[in-house]
Amino acid sequence: VSLVIATVGNTLGGYLNYFLGLIGNPKWLIKVGVKEDKVLSWENAIQKYGVWLALLSWLPFIGDVIGIALGFFRVNWVLSFVFIAIGKFVRYVFIVIFFLYFQNEVESLRLFFLNFFQT
Repeated sequence: VSLVIATVGNTLGGYLNYFLGLIGNPKWLIKVGVKEDKVLSWENAIQKYGVWLALLSWLPFIGDVIGIALGFFRVNWVLSFVFIAIGKFVRYVFIVIFFLYFQNEVESLRLFFLNFFQT
């Protein structure tokens, strides 16, 4: 249940980043001083690798930027959403596997910190 809730919540956050990117316009970058060839280079890279980049949207900090860039450069939203969801799901699967595998160590660490802060 926790895996599903965490995945759904984080995926919705990724979708929000995509929609925030849709508000933007690549021409705004040119107005603030970015050279047009640089903007076109970014757009070509995002269009070429965008859906695959969506798999990395689970990464801290850079994942939000990836989601915004996908929307900003209008990458296919259906594929972006599917790959964002897959990336978020895989992240939480690895976290669950990690905690199941190291369950005893995690419990020992939890007890250590409980005792440390109670004294």
